[in-house]
Amino acid sequence: MITEREIRAAIDECHAVENPTADTCRKLASYYIIQDHLSGEPEPERYSYAAEPKRGGQYIYVDSSTDFAEAVNGRPADEIIPIVDELMTVLQAVNPRLYAGVMRKLRGE
Repeated sequence: MITEREIRAAIDECHAVENPTADTCRKLASYYIIQDHLSGEPEPERYSYAAEPKRGGQYIYVDSSTDFAEAVNGRPADEIIPIVDELMTVLQAVNPRLYAGVMRKLRGE
């Protein structure tokens, strides 16, 4: 069985990659998931996933012709935000400078 020390070493190795690729990102995300499950503590429920959007809920509309905009337009925000949150967590780990730049834009700085 893999130990927490081995997982931590694998995570550190991913962080040390100078030019991370999508494969590095996938590995890092997997290692973090494994680390969370090795802790033995149940993962807290952070998001609620409703089968249907709540009445009066907020929906995403992006005025753009990008693939991202096409994928999210008209979808409930409570479905999209958890996905973006997960992406930002991985981005913070694999590219802290890019993460910081995105966070500055989100804060309006």
